[in-house]
Amino acid sequence: AHNVFWLGQPNTTTSVHYDLHHNFVTQVRGTRRFILYPPSASASLVPHPYHHPRYHQSQLYYAETGASSFWGDIAREPVVADLEPGDLLYVPPFWWHRVESNSKGPSIQVNTWSTSDEISAFNGLVTSKPPKWILKLWGSKRVVPFAKQYVLDVVTEVQKLFPSHFNAEGGPEGFIGEIVQTKYLSKGLTPRLIDFEPYFECADWKESSCPKKSTIIQSDRGKLKQAAQSLADKFYSTIYANVTNPSDLDPQVADHYAGVVRTTLSDFVENQLFTLLASKEQHGSVCAIMRCMALYAS
Repeated sequence: AHNVFWLGQPNTTTSVHYDLHHNFVTQVRGTRRFILYPPSASASLVPHPYHHPRYHQSQLYYAETGASSFWGDIAREPVVADLEPGDLLYVPPFWWHRVESNSKGPSIQVNTWSTSDEISAFNGLVTSKPPKWILKLWGSKRVVPFAKQYVLDVVTEVQKLFPSHFNAEGGPEGFIGEIVQTKYLSKGLTPRLIDFEPYFECADWKESSCPKKSTIIQSDRGKLKQAAQSLADKFYSTIYANVTNPSDLDPQVADHYAGVVRTTLSDFVENQLFTLLASKEQHGSVCAIMRCMALYAS
């Protein structure tokens, strides 16, 4: 665990964001308001893409202190906590929150952050290395179909392990389409990112530019599926490491895990495709690749 000391001036706010740690907030002086949303509200909070400098933060605009309404429709009602000196607040991992310093003088707050199963599961999935035999193809066009299929297979296997956390329709391609719509298109992100547009390249995307779907021989398909199953199984066991019976969770706890799983899987898709294919000269950009993959949603 580690502690962070915060000193805030009156009428200041933070952006709407989430952290991966267990977060215990102690209010020492002054008052602060926390506005919290569960991880399951992530899509309507429009997170920035994984490789954006404001990753973990919402794209939505909001009024300054004193007006807590967002521009946009949030899928869930917020939990509002007004802290006074001596109060302690627990913010779970992946919970979105905005903090307002609304006291007349300086506000002092101490945060204690500690690791979580969610962090271990996140790191184990999102920053996992692709199979070595795929990495050896990096830099050539031969890597493209294998990278795409590997990502689709991992999404498929995670969806099988957490069936209640995903829509029944669309399959893995449908989930990837949701990532594109939520993070890249719904709030017009790409026109506001001139410097980062080469990495995302959504604005000028055309369906006609998508390559034809490639066929992978059966033996290689088996290797891809086996690698995907192994990674998905490890993710499941890590995120539920301290849960006795995942099928019998309290509805609010189950809702928390549903949001964590979807958020983590979304970041996995972006990071894996970026790692293997984000060379504009050869393969296109992450967003363009995902838009092409989403065309095959069932």
